[in-house]
Amino acid sequence: MRAQGELRQERTPLGDDVPNMARRRRKRRSMTMIRDRLLQIRDLLAPDGSVWLHLDDAEMHRARSVMDEIFGPDQFVATVIWEKADSPRMDAQYFSGRHDYLLVYRRTEAFAINRFAADVAHTERHLAYLDVCRNAH
Repeated sequence: MRAQGELRQERTPLGDDVPNMARRRRKRRSMTMIRDRLLQIRDLLAPDGSVWLHLDDAEMHRARSVMDEIFGPDQFVATVIWEKADSPRMDAQYFSGRHDYLLVYRRTEAFAINRFAADVAHTERHLAYLDVCRNAH
């Protein structure tokens, strides 16, 4: 007898439970959708253009494989880690998920980063602001 709210784990001949199979199917479909759109983007992208794909760690390795296939592994520029939360979530069982990823690929070698000159005064104000925020907690 199952407890109230407990999901029934149906078994297939392969031994997988049905909810996990459905989850894997959804992930494959979503990655197929991403792949189709990246193919369209690649064809429209200027020679000096780049693609920045935002995702979480659950899809990172799949997306990297798809982007390598579409743009080529030699067109990989960087993995940018974006801190999406300014404080850790204390409800995580093991580690706090505070960041997401941006995969950056270029169309061709013509891609170049447009760098801005560093504004020292702005940087100092920003660092002082961060210090104030950290000390407030």
